[in-house]
Amino acid sequence: MLRPPGDSGRRELRADKRGPTRDRLTVGVDLGDRWSQYCILGLEGETLREGQLRTRQEEVRVFFQALTVARVVIEVGTHSAWVQDVITEWGHEVLVANPRLREGSKRRKRKSDRIDAH
Repeated sequence: MLRPPGDSGRRELRADKRGPTRDRLTVGVDLGDRWSQYCILGLEGETLREGQLRTRQEEVRVFFQALTVARVVIEVGTHSAWVQDVITEWGHEVLVANPRLREGSKRRKRKSDRIDAH
């Protein structure tokens, strides 16, 4: 098999490989019926800001419109479909996670909305 010059046959990891802090801010959001908790992580995984916002379309739209394009992780639930639609309007990548699918020792014993957002 012919390879381009300089190609040793080994595949390098792609720079755009999905990861929590590789190339953009990561925003974790724990969706609630009235209020949602958020946590913004920097490129090194450091917490930049935490807080809450109302779980209403206009408030979610305004919040994410003001952010630099980020990777946003939300928990699957009642509001996740419309929230995902609103967030992607502004160019953010949205990942919808199902925490029940986490295995073994990765599951947390302590639970709170703030911890979930982080």
